[in-house]
Amino acid sequence: MKLFVFAAVLAVAAAAPSDSAYEEDVIEILRQNIDHNDDHSYQQSFETENGISVSEFGQTEDDDSYSVSGQFSYVAPDGVTYTVVYSAGEGGFQPRYN
Repeated sequence: MKLFVFAAVLAVAAAAPSDSAYEEDVIEILRQNIDHNDDHSYQQSFETENGISVSEFGQTEDDDSYSVSGQFSYVAPDGVTYTVVYSAGEGGFQPRYN
């Protein structure tokens, strides 16, 4: 019984918030769109305040798979914006870096 109580106290202590100086940044989503169509295709996109943007379009190839194309961009710590344009389907994930 003492072991159980000790374990419970230890678990509560581990789950308690810490007083460390680290604070998580909360990044606002500026825009988000999601469309699901009757033919099982979809389009989705979002953009965040820290420069991340994503857009994707997908459609069914057959009963078991999708063909997807899209892109994502982000601003690296050095201030450069990197963009990856991709497609994915029967041939796998095919990225192109811009």
